[in-house]
Order: sequence, then structure tokens, then C-alpha cells
Amino acid sequence: MASIKLSDVSLKFPLSYDARSLRADLLTGFKTQNKNFSFISALQDINLEVKDGEKIGIVGSNGSGKSSLLRIISKIFKPTEGIVKTEGKLLTMLDLNTGLQMESSGLENIYLISYLRGYKKKDINQFIKKVIEYSELGEAIYKPVRTYSSGMITRLSASMVLCFPSEILVLDEFISAGDNDFHKKFEKHMLEKIEEANILLFASHDHNMVDNICTKKVYMNHGKIVRIVNLKETF
Repeated sequence: MASIKLSDVSLKFPLSYDARSLRADLLTGFKTQNKNFSFISALQDINLEVKDGEKIGIVGSNGSGKSSLLRIISKIFKPTEGIVKTEGKLLTMLDLNTGLQMESSGLENIYLISYLRGYKKKDINQFIKKVIEYSELGEAIYKPVRTYSSGMITRLSASMVLCFPSEILVLDEFISAGDNDFHKKFEKHMLEKIEEANILLFASHDHNMVDNICTKKVYMNHGKIVRIVNLKETF
């Protein structure tokens, strides 16, 4: 059974107000052991529980805290305060191309990205053929990624994430992938993956899509959850 629970979670980032760079502020602070940085709050007092079977749409204007919330749940960011608990295999789809090595081949990148996501070689060997076939890259899979077009890079990354098993799917906007034919294929399988997920967390500006695929809608503003609306019953 997959589950997520956030208790009194807050997230703050160091902020520089004067002419010096943030980097200079941080270095000075570390050298002098000065902890009196200025901070900006990205999330404030977040309490959220997501149960197995729920698909949560997170909506709000730019800067409302949607992406920060997803990164906290994905353990990319550590909360400044509070506790985050997750149960279940988690798959994040926040930036498809994160971690790609341009000098390595597409095949090598499949092994690398899969390993970084926690898969062992025996696990990767079980789905690597499917990734290669789905990407439609042909012989280019053995060439350095730096030789790929932007569409080919997207197809490689998209094919990997679709083949990764998951119980909790974290998605920041609905991803557009490759040329028109590949995009249609990807969208079809992406919707299937969303349907199969035990839990979905989906941040988007598209309220209609959230209403169609989610069971709850979470409204955010200025780093806070201001309202939660039930859209569909879960069974």
C-alpha cells in the first residue's frame, strides 16, 4: 500500500538582498559561521496525507509552491521544518533530461539513469530492450547523446521513464515528447501509467486535465495549501 504524509512541513531558501551574489553570501556565512542569512519561504506549514488510490492535482499560479512541494515529496529538497513520510516505489518526472551524459551513448545513459534511480543491473536488463524499442532511435542508441537532436533526446528520456515501474508517480505538468507521432504514442502510454499508479501527484496549470484525471484538487498560494476539493470517489 502506497502512502504519503507531510506534517507541518516548511521550506526556506537563502536570499540575497544587496549587491553581493548569493554565492558570496553563502561562502561568507560558512567561513564566519554566521547563520543569520536572509530567507524566503517556499512552503509554509504544509499538512497533507495521500492514501493509496488517490490521484492529487496541485494547482496555483507561478510561485505558489507547486514545484517545491513535489521536490520535497521526491526527496530532492529536504524540508527546513516538519516531517515527510512516503511508502512505495517513487518515480519523479519533473525534468526528463536530468542526469543525461552528453558524451555517453544512449544505451550507456539508460544504464546510468536507471542505476541512479536505484535499479540493479539484473533489473535494468529486464526492461532495457523495451526502452530501446520504444524510443525508435535505431542504431543511434549506440551513438553519443551529444549527436542527438532535441527530439531524439526527449524520446530517449521519455522512453526510460515510461518503462520504470512505480507506485507513486510525481509529475510536474504533462510532458510533451518528440514529434507528433511519438507524442501521440507517449501521451497514450503516459495516461495508462497515470491510471496504473497507486498514487499520482500532478502539478499543472491545466484545470481541465486535473479535473479529468485526478480524484482531488489541492489549491496552493504563497507556499500554503489554501483549499482541497474532492473531485471523484476512490475505491
